[in-house]
Amino acid sequence: DRRRVHGWLEHTETVNLQKQTLRDQFLSVKNRVKNSEVMEWGDLSVSQQPLASFFGNNQMLDFLALEDIQPQKEDFLHARAMDVREARVDGLKTEYDRQREPVARSILITKINKELKERVEADMTFYRLVEALGTDQVDLLNYSTPEDFECLRGAVKAYEGSCRLFGEYSLKYVSFLARVCEEMSYIPRDKFYSIIKEVCQKTINASE
Repeated sequence: DRRRVHGWLEHTETVNLQKQTLRDQFLSVKNRVKNSEVMEWGDLSVSQQPLASFFGNNQMLDFLALEDIQPQKEDFLHARAMDVREARVDGLKTEYDRQREPVARSILITKINKELKERVEADMTFYRLVEALGTDQVDLLNYSTPEDFECLRGAVKAYEGSCRLFGEYSLKYVSFLARVCEEMSYIPRDKFYSIIKEVCQKTINASE
């Protein structure tokens, strides 16, 4: 099944990225996977966006020789490895640096601050959850392959119902919920979900 999950890459390389959406890709991978449950959560409104919005337009490669592509000096100087979860804020900051219109810069500052506030809320929520559960032995960011999907669905529902929808940044913490489901199954699920809701409420109250 792991090879089938990587089918998203094959799908990306063989379809028209301007016409295929994220939802189309999700369904393609889901149809390939037979022994696991393919799940989706978070802000699903992006599912109708074309893949080209995230990968670029692969059709352009038919007309360009890669060896002939020369990056502009400015792009080369700013080129660097980047955590995908930093891409949105980094993109907004770059846009802000290039923008000269005061009103537009003010709007961008508002967007950046909103993104940063949501990151802080996510970090604080999960660090508080670690304390509330007494889960020092469970690595907060170590990846875990989910097996108890019912527990994980309940945990995701409790978080998104009491905090906010998972986003690009906070999705990294879903693996922590999965690890708690697997490694701390002695905690009754209802209690686990209740603790998530209580921690979410404390974070929301603290940020107001």
